[in-house]
Amino acid sequence: MNLSCLPTKDINFKSVKNTKKDTKMTNALPAVGLVSMVYFVKGGSKKSSYSSSKSGSSDGVVGKTLMWSDEFDKDGSVDSSKWSFEILHVNNEVQQYTTSQSNAYVANGSLVLKAIAQSDGTITSARLVSRGKFEFTYGTLVVRARCPGGVPNGGWPAIWCLGSKGEWPSGMEIDMMEYAPGGWGNNSAATVHWGSNYTDHHQYGTTKYCDISQWNIWKLDWSASQMTISLNNEVMLTYKNNNAYSFPAQTGQNGAKQYIILNYAVGGTMGGNAIDTSKFPATMEIDYVRYYQ
Repeated sequence: MNLSCLPTKDINFKSVKNTKKDTKMTNALPAVGLVSMVYFVKGGSKKSSYSSSKSGSSDGVVGKTLMWSDEFDKDGSVDSSKWSFEILHVNNEVQQYTTSQSNAYVANGSLVLKAIAQSDGTITSARLVSRGKFEFTYGTLVVRARCPGGVPNGGWPAIWCLGSKGEWPSGMEIDMMEYAPGGWGNNSAATVHWGSNYTDHHQYGTTKYCDISQWNIWKLDWSASQMTISLNNEVMLTYKNNNAYSFPAQTGQNGAKQYIILNYAVGGTMGGNAIDTSKFPATMEIDYVRYYQ
């Protein structure tokens, strides 16, 4: 389904209050509790038959050149030439981000992000960013990931991109995958955020059923004419350049490039307060991150 940036009588749009992520920090102050103009489309419940095996899976990209990637082929610590740890507290989340290898490491060909319930009652986790090491405008970004055993109540893993400069959301935000049982049930959420500043915040998103315990592929295709987010080669969201202001890539605001964020949050605005620590540690495994032009 193609979803234009303005509502039509053929699509059932729903306005909701902004409870979104960070609301997000970029390199500026986060916004909290703002009311936004929002177009949010509820996805279906059809289960994907996409291959769940780790080996031998195509990422579905044809006719483009691989420009950057992390295949996570070397066991041990995270590649510091590609990723930095980010320590911050946003969205009323309860986890404490750390730089510990117990919370983020590479094993068996995958990056592992692990939220751990500690004996002192705290929860530790990790948030990795490519800011200053890899940033992009336009192209195709592909990430293959899973959360073995599913996501427990309170969990909120995410794969997303954020503008590298300016007050949020003038640099734009692209949420390829967010999964929070407390917010979207058994669905993967995809959302685009834009606006001139945090009081002028708009977002457009959708959800789609996802068996998060199995390997899935999320893909962002971004050009000057439109932005598409897909799950297992099935389009979730298409956002077209129908209006120079409304289309994120053509806002004429700060022109920030996007950097990648991989994190496992717990609690907060979408994770919720009903955190089932009996099912921790909770993990997200990432097979690869690839960028094509």
